Amino acid sequence: DISEDNDWSAVRVWYPPAGQLGATTYATYGFVLPPWRANHEALIRATRAAAELGVDAARGRPLPGARAYGS
Repeated sequence: DISEDNDWSAVRVWYPPAGQLGATTYATYGFVLPPWRANHEALIRATRAAAELGVDAARGRPLPGARAYGS
């Protein structure tokens, strides 16, 4: 979040090859939320799936920070 009012209306995205935030600022217009309230188990399942998707195909290993929790 790089918005002046700290309201997530402007963000920069992490760029793994450089190990830092990208230079481009993106406007945001809200969040996509599931139609239900997530419990602890649902968050663990979602984190595990996101970590599995966060794989560097060129190296065949997880990107920095892509970890599965709750195992």
